[in-house]
Amino acid sequence: MKKLLIVMAIVNAIFAPAVVAGVTVGGEMRYEITDDDSGTEFDNNGSILTVDGSEDLGDGLKAGFYTKITGIGGNSTIGSGNTYLNLSGSMGKIQFGQFHLPSKEVLKMAELHGDTAGKEVVFANTLEPNQQIQYATPSIGGVTVKVSVVSGDVDAGSGTDYELDGNVSNVAIYYDSGPLSVAYATLKGNDGTADATALGLKYTMDDLKLVAAYEDVEDAADATVIGASYNVGNGNSIAVTSQSQSLDVNEKNTIALNHAFSARTRAYLMFNHPKQGGNNSTVIGFKHKF
Repeated sequence: MKKLLIVMAIVNAIFAPAVVAGVTVGGEMRYEITDDDSGTEFDNNGSILTVDGSEDLGDGLKAGFYTKITGIGGNSTIGSGNTYLNLSGSMGKIQFGQFHLPSKEVLKMAELHGDTAGKEVVFANTLEPNQQIQYATPSIGGVTVKVSVVSGDVDAGSGTDYELDGNVSNVAIYYDSGPLSVAYATLKGNDGTADATALGLKYTMDDLKLVAAYEDVEDAADATVIGASYNVGNGNSIAVTSQSQSLDVNEKNTIALNHAFSARTRAYLMFNHPKQGGNNSTVIGFKHKF
């Protein structure tokens, strides 16, 4: 009992100041069981831990930070996911560090399955450069503009081969008004970096959500994701997506049946069908946010 009290005192000493300073610790535990022709696989599916916080600097200014630790339950390190600092005020927000390119944010508008076996994987521009600075305007009439500059080389993302060589600029314009959200992004780079464009669309009508995203990489692939989700009530929903690409890579159709036990805990049953052959898969997954 005495040892337990000592441990509790140490934990309280560590985390109590963080609460006072406005630091929030959270994350998500994920687990999937996948069955296909090659067998059955058990996977923690990239559980994460996040830490974020902010400080009011006065005169309408606020400083903030965020870091994500990926691979919880496996090989994980601080800063293995998005990690950045920002300064925001009435004139917009400046952000430094590692985070999604605006192009990736636009493509994620078509994401219905999140980080699961049904994740959208046909897009090439999945980069999170760690040498990035970004300015975002305040929203004016539902319109926001983001401008990012990346310095240095960045390896290819998880989709088709795509790299950033040297300084790259990425500009995106977002329109968000009521049920409709539309965004467009363009990426320009030096020699060695293919120019790319991205377009995202999301429309919500009561319990129905329609999404679409398109990517065009110069002299390479173009890719499309379309999907729809519907809330059938009692915490149950269904989501369907179709992924296509001109190089016939990672194309698949996915349907997922989701059940939310609460705002933080859900389970899902998912079916994936590759368009170019390969193994169909059935997935049972669980997620819990904390």
